[in-house]
Amino acid sequence: DVVASSEVKNASACKQRLWENGQFWRNFTDIVAKFDSLGFSSIPITTIFSPTALVGSPFAETSGEVRAKSFLQNATRKYGTRFAFSFNSKSFTEMMPTATSACANSLSLARCWGTSCSVPSQLQTIRQKMQALTSSTSYELWATEVGWSIDNDNFAEDAEPVC
Repeated sequence: DVVASSEVKNASACKQRLWENGQFWRNFTDIVAKFDSLGFSSIPITTIFSPTALVGSPFAETSGEVRAKSFLQNATRKYGTRFAFSFNSKSFTEMMPTATSACANSLSLARCWGTSCSVPSQLQTIRQKMQALTSSTSYELWATEVGWSIDNDNFAEDAEPVC
């Protein structure tokens, strides 16, 4: 998400370096190797993806933009089930209502934990994508953020004109 932001200078060069030139994968494996050398080789490993990585079949794979599918394939092949899938769910900001009448419903879906609610529904979709990628149900899924990553003041300012 940070690289996708319009506020990042040279975002396209950064994406090229990270995804097309493999820097993200190299950095990840280097860090894992360092932890392994310290005796942590039995500890699960992960990297956290934003919901942007979910746009694709089964995960995002767009030249010059993001290579989440390739990264996840590499990670599961190299580390097996030691690798845990981790995704942030931006349930509140993704469901920002556009009309006053939608406020109660949007906030209700974003805050609830029933099977038809935002976060559980996203987690179910992620599980299906994980299985499509790995042909396995053995991988762990860590829900790493299930709210919003903006401060409450900004959220209130964004929602106030509508709600």
